[in-house]
Amino acid sequence: MQSIGDRLEEARKRQNLTLREASDATKVRVDFLTAYEKNEFVFDLPEIYRRGFLKIYASFLKLDVKKVMLDYSALTASAASGRAARQSHLARMDLDPAENATSQNKPSFRPTASGLKRGDEHAENSATASGKQTPMPKLPGSVDSGTLWKFGLVIVGGLLGMVILILFVNQWTQVDPDDIDRPVSTTMTSTETGEDNAASAPQEAQQFTLIAAGGDVFVRVTEVGSGAVLHNGTIADGGSADISSNGAARIMYTEPNFFRVIKNGQTFRAADGSHQMRTDQF
Repeated sequence: MQSIGDRLEEARKRQNLTLREASDATKVRVDFLTAYEKNEFVFDLPEIYRRGFLKIYASFLKLDVKKVMLDYSALTASAASGRAARQSHLARMDLDPAENATSQNKPSFRPTASGLKRGDEHAENSATASGKQTPMPKLPGSVDSGTLWKFGLVIVGGLLGMVILILFVNQWTQVDPDDIDRPVSTTMTSTETGEDNAASAPQEAQQFTLIAAGGDVFVRVTEVGSGAVLHNGTIADGGSADISSNGAARIMYTEPNFFRVIKNGQTFRAADGSHQMRTDQF
């Protein structure tokens, strides 16, 4: 089965087109088209633009666009799954040496018939020879009374600390009855908001129309102040979309040569092949 890049390259060469000619026709940069034909789909662009440019290129070469995009989605999903598996494997490799080192440093305990550790037999013989008595080692799981007392004191201290903290919080969060009906100002100063007074002033509503002329254009419109998405989709060739924005809006699009904006009876287009504009700049 041919890869996406092989299909793109074969279709372009079948039409006797160079990468430069294809770039001029689609308005997609040559380096992006080269990456597509090499099956390199990870480059410095948002995913929405990588998909949009690939769709434009496949459509220009008269390929099955739906099949190309399905293969692209499967390829990116597989790549993401592979990266997750590699990260999980590396994480386990980072943990295993620490666990091995810990297990190597732990003393082995293998009870014998005499009830002593084999590693302590030599120490016992040496102690006997020197006239000193060697205490019997503690068996695993045995806890002395001193440890239990310390553990109990830690628990009691923690509980007392929690009670004191709760009482302190309640004391400082009690509401004064005289303040219940007192109006509270919700106006934030310029220092709190990080913006000047002009930015916090009410924004003037703006009406404008998006137009695609000469080809399909994918357009995303967001309000500058609130970040609300006002439009996010493809405008077909010859189609339009009316937009109402509370203040300035940022417009991003895939086809500068096919895209127009009508505002206050005037038509505006992208300058120097730019892929974005703001309504407060014209």
